Amino acid sequence: MAGLFRRLRKSRNQCLAEEVDRSTRWLQSTVITAHGTDAIVPETVDACVVVLRAWSAYMTRWAEEG
Repeated sequence: MAGLFRRLRKSRNQCLAEEVDRSTRWLQSTVITAHGTDAIVPETVDACVVVLRAWSAYMTRWAEEG
């Protein structure tokens, strides 16, 4: 029974990491498109993308280890 719960938790962890990655890629794509259309993109938004990419990488490692 404990093995089942570990697999379920791992699956939930992996789903969360995938969702973070998907969201990060979506935001990054949106920012790249905005830059390409000469829209104003605040530096804080660019910085946010960098932070989210780092968090996404962390979450992926966390899900694999968990």
